[in-house]
Amino acid sequence: NLNSLIPGGSGTNAPPWQINNAVSINDAGVIAGQGTKTSDGKTHGLLLLPTEIAVDSNRDGTIVMANDAGNPANVDSHGNPLPVDATSQANPYRFWLNNNEDQPSTYYGINYPNTVPPVTANEDYLSNSIVSTLDLEDWTRLWIYTKGLNAAISSGAIKVGLKWSSTTNTPGIKIVQATDSDGGEEYLDDITGAAATAQATSGGSPRPVLQDANDSHTNIVPNTTGAAADFVFPTSVWAHLSDSAPKTYFLFEGTSRGEGQLQIVFLKSDGTTLLGTGGNLWLDIRDIKEMYQREIAAGAGPNPTPPTEPYASNSGAFNDSTITSSLDTSNPFVTPSGETSQCVVFVHGWQCTWPGFTDYSERFFKRLWWQGYKGRFIGFTWPALAGPETFNSSEWNAWLYGRAFMNYVNSIKGSYTNFTVAGHSQGNVVVGAAIQEGLTIPNYIMMQAALPTGCYTTNNTYNNYTPFVTQDASQPTPDLAANLGYRGFIAPSMGNVGAYYCFYNPQDFALATGTFLWGTLAANWQADQLGYKPDNNPGQAGYGGYGYTAGTPFFLPSGSSTARTVTEAHESMSFVARPLSQAVGADPNDPLVFGILNSTDLNATYGFGGTLPDHSGQFLRDYDQVYPLYIQLEGIIAPPTP
Repeated sequence: NLNSLIPGGSGTNAPPWQINNAVSINDAGVIAGQGTKTSDGKTHGLLLLPTEIAVDSNRDGTIVMANDAGNPANVDSHGNPLPVDATSQANPYRFWLNNNEDQPSTYYGINYPNTVPPVTANEDYLSNSIVSTLDLEDWTRLWIYTKGLNAAISSGAIKVGLKWSSTTNTPGIKIVQATDSDGGEEYLDDITGAAATAQATSGGSPRPVLQDANDSHTNIVPNTTGAAADFVFPTSVWAHLSDSAPKTYFLFEGTSRGEGQLQIVFLKSDGTTLLGTGGNLWLDIRDIKEMYQREIAAGAGPNPTPPTEPYASNSGAFNDSTITSSLDTSNPFVTPSGETSQCVVFVHGWQCTWPGFTDYSERFFKRLWWQGYKGRFIGFTWPALAGPETFNSSEWNAWLYGRAFMNYVNSIKGSYTNFTVAGHSQGNVVVGAAIQEGLTIPNYIMMQAALPTGCYTTNNTYNNYTPFVTQDASQPTPDLAANLGYRGFIAPSMGNVGAYYCFYNPQDFALATGTFLWGTLAANWQADQLGYKPDNNPGQAGYGGYGYTAGTPFFLPSGSSTARTVTEAHESMSFVARPLSQAVGADPNDPLVFGILNSTDLNATYGFGGTLPDHSGQFLRDYDQVYPLYIQLEGIIAPPTP
């Protein structure tokens, strides 16, 4: 039925043509016939060309076009044909606005993003180029297939354009021509391919977006002038075309929010007179914040009000029973069609204010999305502190918010068939507190965890780290959980987790090796345990200091001769106790504690080094550098069906 192949109908609208009969067909698949034009009811002679525009709508990594469905390459690992990538008004291809800031800053030789929310002038889509290799995760593939008139198209006798219709709001995109010879994902997941795509061929400058052949505009949005096309491609992009090479490959970014149908149009050589229409697809361009959820614990968020630390109140109070959390209702989440029954909840670490939390959450989500993840992603934020000398105080906050996290997870986890919690750095203290409080979860991903391995085991083998043992001999602090120390604090509840997946780096800057001032000042978790336990001036705030004597932890307020005995475990661990084990996120013993098959050395496996950005390398590195890591993470969060 040729009428089923005519593009342009949408919703309840009839297609623009009704085919009455077909007279002939040539070797290129061009059909000559007659049809009735819907707009005037008259019969016309017409040509039917095999044309198509497509995206990877099912996100399986392969674009399969209807005109190419029989290609032997378009099969799965079992030899079964892959489905054609189709979109519809009910099931559009959903992609995000490129409204973050990926202009790279160089730090320790690594490009990393600016996590401050960009002002309008800095949003990446305004640059009219691919701004960096990091920016490529905000571009997605678009293929166009033409056959039958390719000689006329490549010569400019026929111009090709794009036209929006049936739009809601003002969807907008910008386009570059892909450099991958097969239109694949090498631009995204291959270091060489990413570098080639991001740079123009001359001078290494950023690759510019395509300009309209008529007036040089770049932003493809619905026009209000009645023009036949919203964008006309420059003829040069079709130079390669022939009937044996009918595909042209592009990338596009989202520039404005909206949804609608994007259709190929054919124009006379003047670039304005419509000759006919071709294939179409449905797009839904959204702010990334509409594509995942953010749960905000009380005191966190864009305008945080952290809790009063125990040294500030001099009360030692630890009241976690009244802390609640609520869903961020700005940019509310919109459930996509085809959402699957997996969920991952991400918990950030120290020094992560609202901009950093949303940036890390969005990069984590995007990179899972690129792996084909179709489940729910939720970021959980708590009032982590930022600034020097705040680590211990922030740890106390993290312990304090464990119950709120547990309550939240308990309220949602039953809605999913596969549920995972992923903590980063000090966020693992929040998760550990929840587990110790009684939280049960099937899967727990520990990324560069900033709490002692000893919390999970009392075994002397793993609580015998030489620098800490040596320090303890001359300056002892509480060790066992029974004495308000770290050792074994979570161990009785370790079985609350079905499977631990531990990602550690023995060279981690923030946890083990970091220094500043040309190596003269140690600045890492290990140095904090050695130099600030007990913490004699917590937060450098002048409230007083902690100490430990005769087996008793205490706090001595500034200007007072009367010390307060510390009796609460979380206060003691945060400000007094020095562990005898390394941080989980840097401990080579992790495979023996959390399981050999479930522990991954980020340095040996993925090349994470001893620079500060690599403590968060899964978020700060270019996607092409961490692509294999996200294959592993997505396999945990959404395991393949047997």
